[in-house]
Amino acid sequence: MSQGITVEAVRLALGMHELQAKVASRNIAGASLPGARALQLDLGGLQAPLDAAAAGVGDLDRLQAARASLAHMGPGTTDTPVQLDVEVANMVASTMQYQALAEALGRHFSLMRLSISGRV
Repeated sequence: MSQGITVEAVRLALGMHELQAKVASRNIAGASLPGARALQLDLGGLQAPLDAAAAGVGDLDRLQAARASLAHMGPGTTDTPVQLDVEVANMVASTMQYQALAEALGRHFSLMRLSISGRV
């Protein structure tokens, strides 16, 4: 997988987890409202470019288009009442996955910096 595709795939995944955390936080904030219904986010269409990148057959343009589409995505309302424990679990999972991706990207760039500087 090329460096550009790797970085773009991580950027897409970071954006997806950020959006998931935002939806969970909106659900948590509205949980105490009478008749509150859970918001749900459908990111299924964005998984294919990530799977292709992970398989080594990723397309940079497809990843960039998927990342650009994140800006226009929004949650849909469900008929399910907000379950606070589920939403907190979703928030924690998204946050942990975001943090793991950010740390991996940081290590990736640290290795690139080391290879460029020639220091071991």
